[in-house]
Amino acid sequence: MQSKIFKATQWEFRFRFPIFLVMYFIGFFAPWNIAMHKPYVAMWSLPGFWAMRAGLADFGVVTMGITAVAVVCALLAMVLRIAGAAYLGSGVVHDHAMHGGVMMADGPYRHMRNPLYLGGFFGLLSLTILMPPSGAIFTVIAYIVIVLRLIGCEEEFLTAKLGEPYVAYLQKVPRIFPSLMPRVPPSGAKPHWLQGIFGEIYHVGAAVSYCAVAWHFNPGLLARCVLVSLGLSIVLRGFYKKSNAA
Repeated sequence: MQSKIFKATQWEFRFRFPIFLVMYFIGFFAPWNIAMHKPYVAMWSLPGFWAMRAGLADFGVVTMGITAVAVVCALLAMVLRIAGAAYLGSGVVHDHAMHGGVMMADGPYRHMRNPLYLGGFFGLLSLTILMPPSGAIFTVIAYIVIVLRLIGCEEEFLTAKLGEPYVAYLQKVPRIFPSLMPRVPPSGAKPHWLQGIFGEIYHVGAAVSYCAVAWHFNPGLLARCVLVSLGLSIVLRGFYKKSNAA
């Protein structure tokens, strides 16, 4: 039987997006650093300084490598989130309630059970270069704990709704780390790519921002671009909800 520690409540699932936003806010501002009057130093430059002081590598080379990794993480986040939303449906992805009418076992869901959460994790990794070290560590740990709790809640709900077919799916398909080969045959679901792209416009905007702006090594500029992407996603989500309600 799964531990209650790794099973979110219905309240946590309903308000998962505000919870994630609070988590990111704490990670970026690191209030404990403010209380101790520590200067804000982003993770982006620290490894380069450490390597330079230790005589291990040039500051620019290390910083360039970190930037490249962050760009790759942003792109992986975009691809995983769009693919997951295209097959599952943006309405389901962003809904406050759980849906268990149909089991999704197509597209990325043939390789892993939670491409959306994995995509979110890669997106978080790309953002950690803009956070102070303690904030980055806090956010990564908090994200893992929150996601494991959400997954536990969702799997219990879907097991009760879908029964044995879903249990068999759980046994075949990895939870987080994707298999190279598909573990189940295609179910015939058709992806809605345009809906997936607009539903994940934040990750699209963040990936574009990293590709275009990160090479200027300007944390403030990159952070503003990411915030614009977040604001655009909130506006589009509001329009999407209104169109569904009409």
